[in-house]
Amino acid sequence: MIVLWIILGALALVILATVARALPKAPSRSAGPSGDAGFGPAALPALPEGAAERLGEAIRIPTVTYAQEGKTDLSRHRQFIEFVKSRYPLSAGKLLVKEFGPMGLLYVFPGSDPSLKPALYLAHFDVVPADNVAEWTHPPFSGVTADGFVWGRGSLDDKILLVSILEAAEAMLASGESPVRTSYFAFGGDEEIGGTEGARVIAAYLKDQGVGFEYVIDEGSVVAEGMLAFLKSPVALIGISEKGHVDFRITARGAGGHASMPPAKTAVGELSRAIDRLVNHPFPARLTYTVKGFFAAVSPYAGFGVRLLFRNLWLTSPLVKAVLSKGSTTNAMIRTSVAPTMLSGSDKENVLPEVATANVNVRVLPGETIAGTLGRIRSLVASDSVSVEIAWPEDVAEPQRESPTDGFGYRAIVAILEDIAPRAVAVPFLVMAATDSDHYAPITDTTYRFMPVAMSDRDLARLHGTDERVSLEDFARCVAFYRRLFTLGKL
Repeated sequence: MIVLWIILGALALVILATVARALPKAPSRSAGPSGDAGFGPAALPALPEGAAERLGEAIRIPTVTYAQEGKTDLSRHRQFIEFVKSRYPLSAGKLLVKEFGPMGLLYVFPGSDPSLKPALYLAHFDVVPADNVAEWTHPPFSGVTADGFVWGRGSLDDKILLVSILEAAEAMLASGESPVRTSYFAFGGDEEIGGTEGARVIAAYLKDQGVGFEYVIDEGSVVAEGMLAFLKSPVALIGISEKGHVDFRITARGAGGHASMPPAKTAVGELSRAIDRLVNHPFPARLTYTVKGFFAAVSPYAGFGVRLLFRNLWLTSPLVKAVLSKGSTTNAMIRTSVAPTMLSGSDKENVLPEVATANVNVRVLPGETIAGTLGRIRSLVASDSVSVEIAWPEDVAEPQRESPTDGFGYRAIVAILEDIAPRAVAVPFLVMAATDSDHYAPITDTTYRFMPVAMSDRDLARLHGTDERVSLEDFARCVAFYRRLFTLGKL
């Protein structure tokens, strides 16, 4: 066994760089001129007439949400809901529609087979503010179509999915079609600030109605090109789980006074020692069901050395975890992450504060809990002078359960990709950021986070950044994706 470990250790050193590149990170190759990331030939239906203009109009309504109470202009949200109803009249007139004030909208599209559990499709219509307006190629709320793209805030995050869902539904209604299973569309208006008045309220209503779902599909993952060193094909990252999130406030207390006569222990010193201890004692690494599934999906495309590591995790997991720990993105895949983000102390440069605080943002790995995370952090840093508490109890989310890769929703996504993106390799993925889907966890056992949009490294920077845009080809792919999902009853 010792000899085997020596051999594997040497092998790991040889292929370290390859493995590091072989794991999820921002894609390194740019999409082509049309925005297509090399999906390969696919018989995509043309966009419905006027679809690009309707997406542009959706973008031109600046539904920006702010965390500060009273700052969000709710009249824009109301305007957007009226836009949706007027531009998609068949959906508004023939489907069951329920409004939840300016923050939520729910559609029910009855299916042809009542024996099948319904499906739920999520999207949100709020967006983040647009900074550096002068640096945008086209103004952030212009919604202009140019050079094969629709430009503006929300074109990727997340009005593209809302519009695509309704474009697919409207086309089906116009042709007299129905989905096989009843399909619910839930559109939230405050996802960017936690979804407490949109998705949470809609989910509570559905739970009260006793509605459960075969699967839920939301945003969260995309199709990446150039992500794996050994794989030329684009990689369809299907999010089967999502990290939890919580902010902890670490508070240190000490004697105040003039900085010219500091005591041996100060509030800032105690806080610094607590943060240092926290950062230097990371949570233990663990290969989750999602990560193991990722390795299993990509290993057929890897060379012998990488494949050896990925297919023998019962033996090689220490080496794999060591490699994953080297990069910030890959490290976040295998452990609960802890990031100090805000510090406060004295208001004056020569005054010792009696109280110093730090905000620590924590992303909780599936299989762990917020309570357990709090307990571990307290055991590391708490003392007579240092305390730890949840900073924002109303804005926490437990990690979501890992959905099976043999579930109908996952298999449906893979089957559709074979038609609309035949070169893409589908792999399970862990979503690091938060989505609205966590609010619906009580009414479904399976949630998948995916949109069939090509994302290069430059495109990833456009999310919440400058020059957000979506290609017309990706837009057509999204509409086709939902229309085919609606018509799949069994596989």
